[in-house]
Amino acid sequence: MKRKFIFISLIICFFASYFLYCKNVSNEFGKVKEVKAQTAPVDYNDVIFLHHSTGQGLIDGGNVRKLLTDLGYQFWDHGYNSQGLTLPNGTSAGYNYNIPNDNTDPIGLVTTFELPFDASSPAHPSQPTNALSGLLRHKVIAFKSCFPASAIYNDAMLNQYKDYYLRIRNVTDKYRDHIFIAFSTPPLHPSSTDSQQATRARAFANWLKSPEYLDGHPNLFAFDFFDLLAAPADATTEANMLRAEYRPPYVDSHPNALANQTIGPIFVNFIDNAAKSYNPNSWPIKSLLGDLNGDNVVNKVDVDELLNNWGYFPRNVKADTDINGVVNGVDFALVIKDWGR
Repeated sequence: MKRKFIFISLIICFFASYFLYCKNVSNEFGKVKEVKAQTAPVDYNDVIFLHHSTGQGLIDGGNVRKLLTDLGYQFWDHGYNSQGLTLPNGTSAGYNYNIPNDNTDPIGLVTTFELPFDASSPAHPSQPTNALSGLLRHKVIAFKSCFPASAIYNDAMLNQYKDYYLRIRNVTDKYRDHIFIAFSTPPLHPSSTDSQQATRARAFANWLKSPEYLDGHPNLFAFDFFDLLAAPADATTEANMLRAEYRPPYVDSHPNALANQTIGPIFVNFIDNAAKSYNPNSWPIKSLLGDLNGDNVVNKVDVDELLNNWGYFPRNVKADTDINGVVNGVDFALVIKDWGR
């Protein structure tokens, strides 16, 4: 009888233990299922995209707004001034940022970026003081020119583009708590360009993503839209032009639905990676204030650069050492202070 009681007790303990084990296993599996997808970083979850028609096609056809929203981002965009600002929910804000001359070509972009920032500019839902003050409401700023900018007629024009983007970089350097994403220009349809123009457009895209442009400027990223859309740089007659599979069924340089569907998620991932990888403390050790040309010494070359930018609206904003919008005697004194170091 005693043995029978012990046996029954063992059976009860076995089943009780098994029940607890299964419950624990079930709970563990439940915990695995409850793991949430990684979300946008809090400091950089507010994104704006400045664009025209090709960008609109990318947003709509590439499902960009929904994909970014699903990752936890607030995605705003600004098209033509007549379209104005679009809110993260996809509706109109009812106003625009007054992009100067409605121009997002390289010359238009540098004009926007060199506007004076107004720290007292009103917040949404009011219209900002100017376009730059509006863009800087957002922590991640993506900007692009449309495909007509890929008609680069000569090397002088290519060099002018580089100068514009160097001036843009001078501005982005000032706002290290922001991320900037520069798009390369979309390629042109073969019927709208020639091999020399297309080769220069490729050269500009390659330069924009090169260490020459990006190194030492960790808050500036380059999204190579050109390369994603263009035929390879080979010996064929349509090299560096809009890929055949990405063309509409008529002569038009706007990428088709397949292009937008393909590249939209790539753009979203690019934004997400930039926002999660950027560290505001990753900047190189601050260079000498008077070193205007970046060669780590202050000498006559820097003074000449300062004099060449004397007055309001300097071409090289680094010459405006005290960042007050004008290069004058104060800046000269600050440069001389670092002489020979």
